[in-house]
Amino acid sequence: EGLRRRYPGRCPAMFSTVMEVWQGLVELVIRPPRHEYDIARDLGNKKMMVRGTLAIREDMDLMNKRGYVLKCSHFQPAELPPEVAGEDSLDFK
Repeated sequence: EGLRRRYPGRCPAMFSTVMEVWQGLVELVIRPPRHEYDIARDLGNKKMMVRGTLAIREDMDLMNKRGYVLKCSHFQPAELPPEVAGEDSLDFK
């Protein structure tokens, strides 16, 4: 009420502006903008050495139960040694 007397006719516009600024600040904290990834730039080469073993990255899209697409990377050794040839992947502990 005091603002209306002090700034007649301008209070709704001022209140609207303050609310817009406040809403923008809230969204920055609660829902920050997502980073856009570029697989080629951000993940680098598809081949890399991991503990002396050449590993190859395979990028794939998986869809979850909600219908969202998940971007995934699966790393596998380039050549499997005979003792692990039957396994799907190699554990890099």
